[in-house]
Amino acid sequence: MSAPGPLVLSALAPWKTKRFRDYELSWPKAVESLSGDNPTIDIRPNKGSTRWTVFDRSTNKAAVFYFAGLWLWGSPPETGNFVPDGETVPDGVPQGRVSNYLTPYIETSYAFNTEYDPSFYTIARASLDLEAHLTSNPDFNKNKSPRRSWQDGVDEFTRNRFIIAARLLIQRNAWNSKPGVERSLPYKLHPWLRTALEGQTAYLPNPEVPAIVDYVDGRLTMLRPSSSDYFRRGDIVWFSFTVAYQLNTRYWEAKYRPLDFVRVGHVELPVDSRPMWKDPEDLGSIYQSFTSGAVSLMDDANDEEQNALKRVRDSDGDETMSDGESSGKSAYSAQAALEPPNKRAKLDDVPAPVKPISASTTRSGTEDRRKVGGKKK
Repeated sequence: MSAPGPLVLSALAPWKTKRFRDYELSWPKAVESLSGDNPTIDIRPNKGSTRWTVFDRSTNKAAVFYFAGLWLWGSPPETGNFVPDGETVPDGVPQGRVSNYLTPYIETSYAFNTEYDPSFYTIARASLDLEAHLTSNPDFNKNKSPRRSWQDGVDEFTRNRFIIAARLLIQRNAWNSKPGVERSLPYKLHPWLRTALEGQTAYLPNPEVPAIVDYVDGRLTMLRPSSSDYFRRGDIVWFSFTVAYQLNTRYWEAKYRPLDFVRVGHVELPVDSRPMWKDPEDLGSIYQSFTSGAVSLMDDANDEEQNALKRVRDSDGDETMSDGESSGKSAYSAQAALEPPNKRAKLDDVPAPVKPISASTTRSGTEDRRKVGGKKK
């Protein structure tokens, strides 16, 4: 097999410039804009200054970015690292990460191969990058806590993969435990979790789970988590996400919250015998957005389009987010906008969901590509 690096880069390149909805921002272009006169994003603190969220300046809401990566592996989407006593540990869950009981860190992990394309790290850690912009703010990290080393783009072990995770549980609180509050899950809860949650009062299933989607011939198809069609190593996966930075007494760290995973192609890779995991602890959460159906892609917005999309900010002028608050209604067209803040967004700092995509929410774009390097998946 020839060296996979150039093949991977050529396969990923077109998908780093395609978006499904008009409010999605190019991750590289948004970060690059910080060094210009008209940045498209900025970073704002919550009221306690412990969490700083990247905002889209045109909408005054949390920025939704998109990028594309090479799929490496994923733990079971339905159960994550939760394995009840007596059950067999599934593939994709290292023994050291197994939890036999409910905790806030029951989560599904998703890993991208960054050995052949480290651009996700270089974008976030370059000299004029997002984190440099953040740390230059005198109001950020006044205690001078160090940055957490996990996935900082420096450690050689973690630099060849990028891991992002979805929490499967949220903690009960005074609001979501009120009598009469119904929580209708948009997915079927796995028997392991359903049994474990019965009779306990600490946790609820997270109602907003990742969308795992296949894109073929202009159509989106939702994949069943237990299906053999689930992503495999070498898949080209487009994904969307938000970014925040969390401070605690020991360190500060980046929190990437993915929204959608969409398989758009595949490349064959050589066998990798290295260990897949280094303990990430808490890696954030994700929520559902896509639905099955026909859809068209959009190219990156050019400067004129971006300027046309600018809107007057919220009339109250508030540029901070309180604990648990999240992105609300987008200033873009109503049929392709973030929904307004809702009560579910108050649950354990889970953002309001993105409106499901459909054929009516997009413009005509480019043709679908399933062939990479002369091979068809």
